[in-house]
Parts: sequence; structure tokens; C-alpha cells
Amino acid sequence: MWAVRTALAIRDKTRLINAELQGTYTPVTVNMGINSGIAAVGSTKFEGATGTRWTFSASGPVTNLAARMGAWANGGAIYVGEATAQRLDDAFALCPLGPQTFKNVREPVVVYEVLGQEALVEAVVP
Repeated sequence: MWAVRTALAIRDKTRLINAELQGTYTPVTVNMGINSGIAAVGSTKFEGATGTRWTFSASGPVTNLAARMGAWANGGAIYVGEATAQRLDDAFALCPLGPQTFKNVREPVVVYEVLGQEALVEAVVP
């Protein structure tokens, strides 16, 4: 749920920056794919001419599918897999895009577009 909220915040901020800089710079589009499941995580050490650095990353089929959905998205879309869609509550508006096939993914995957999140309204009692 927090990954989707973060993706929505990134999309909103990107739109705001694009509006502020309209006519000055080419607009930036950020497309995102989010997937849920088990992934291998760990750190990797890289050594090069500029020194040594460490990275921490996740890998495996769950991250591959998220990357494929993000690459397939366009126009600032946020796509989630079925496992992620099931974890979201009714506060998120989703549009089912049906089963999709992706490179290096064995079976078609049901993909949903995140349209937004309902505003949480609190009643103020005097």
C-alpha cells in the first residue's frame, strides 16, 4: 500500500514540476510498475576506478515483472500486478487492464492501472 501511495506522490510531484517549468524544459514522464511477492535481497560490492561502492537490491521474478510493467506503462501510468491489487483497500481506484504477456514472464499476468486514491475525509465535530 505504501509503495502505491509513494508512486502517486511521485506522479503528482512530477506533474507539478512539469507545470511550473512548462515552456522552459521538456516535460518529464515517470512510468511505474509495482509488484508484490517474494524476492531475493542482498548487497553487492562494486570496485572501479572511482573506488568501491555497495548497492542493496531485490531481484527475481517479482522484480522482473514490476520492471516489465513499468516499461510497458506510458503517460505517467502506475501499473500493479494482481498480488499488489489484492493488498490494496477500497481507497485506491484501479482499472483492470486484463491479462498481459511480458518478455521473460511465463504466464500472462493480470495488470491494473492505479488511477488514484480517494481523499480521506475526517468529520469535525464541534
